[in-house]
Amino acid sequence: MRKLFVVLLGFFLVFSASSMTFAESVQQNTSNNITPAHLEIIQDTLNTPNPDGTPAQITNNESQDSISTQATYGMITPVFIRASDNSTQVYVYLTYTGNKAANAVKFSKMDIMHSSVLNRTVYKSFPAKTYNFGIASTYHTTYIGTATVPTNQTKVRVSDSGLMVYVTSSGWLSTTNIIGQWPIQ
Repeated sequence: MRKLFVVLLGFFLVFSASSMTFAESVQQNTSNNITPAHLEIIQDTLNTPNPDGTPAQITNNESQDSISTQATYGMITPVFIRASDNSTQVYVYLTYTGNKAANAVKFSKMDIMHSSVLNRTVYKSFPAKTYNFGIASTYHTTYIGTATVPTNQTKVRVSDSGLMVYVTSSGWLSTTNIIGQWPIQ
């Protein structure tokens, strides 16, 4: 009986240590900084077509009877909101919309740059990080941070790598890149 107790205690300690290690490796974005005014601007921005930029598409390639099908789970769209008309501070958000619930987004690197392809000025470079939504949802906006953009700029260009979304039914899925110019609201 004592040996069984020692073995069970050993399994419990190993399991609890590994679960604490996993919890420490996940970065939580607890400060969302989304005001009701920003939420309204984000909604309006997503409802307005943007001919200059393409949101990141989240797809899953599955083979069925040797016919390749591509199921679109959703997309990730960046939204930029200037703090005020004469401010250089721009709030950066990523919005997930899809038909499958997701609860996190991550990337290896994201640069916010001058809108011209010829001018490669980087206004802000965001390092690798995981942004948890807190709850699985088919629509979620998460605050990424702020960028300092000159007041005469009305658009920015995004360069990203390793953009992924955690779809609860499928795990981490790679996305296409967020490309093109994006308006600053």
